[in-house]
Amino acid sequence: MLKDCAVGVFERFFGKAKDVRAARRAELRGDLETAAEAYGLAGAPEEAARVMILRGDAETDARVRMRHYTQAVATDPEGHPVRDDARRKRAALLVAHFGGGATSEARRRELREAGKELLDLGDAKNAAAAYKLAGDAEGEAKALAQAGDVESLEALLGAEQQKEDAERE
Repeated sequence: MLKDCAVGVFERFFGKAKDVRAARRAELRGDLETAAEAYGLAGAPEEAARVMILRGDAETDARVRMRHYTQAVATDPEGHPVRDDARRKRAALLVAHFGGGATSEARRRELREAGKELLDLGDAKNAAAAYKLAGDAEGEAKALAQAGDVESLEALLGAEQQKEDAERE
């Protein structure tokens, strides 16, 4: 019985090390899909997420890129720097994708969520851009204040004041 337990621990340790080596070989070959899968099977979610980000960065199709970033966020543990990088890239991609402005409420909601995520990650400048595209003046003001962009904040508040004055008249 003790022997079976020792063999199980030995096999688990060296089996995972073998899986990590296979993942690294796949990554070096440029087979990022296989590498991400192998890292995941080896119990290395941070490495799997890192490779998913690489796949997203190399992708030309924005939808596929978004899928890779979303998978990386879902794979990596909370608070890990690779997960935060994937969150930042996913939110920035949303802002870039809707750069012409949000036309539907669903898009505005996605942009507000991206702005919140960027703000949580400390990227207040890009959060302000996301909120602006979403038409969320309050969120934009909050992000501009956090970014320390006093001039833009004053311009925004002045424009909002003019809007309110026009509505009252």
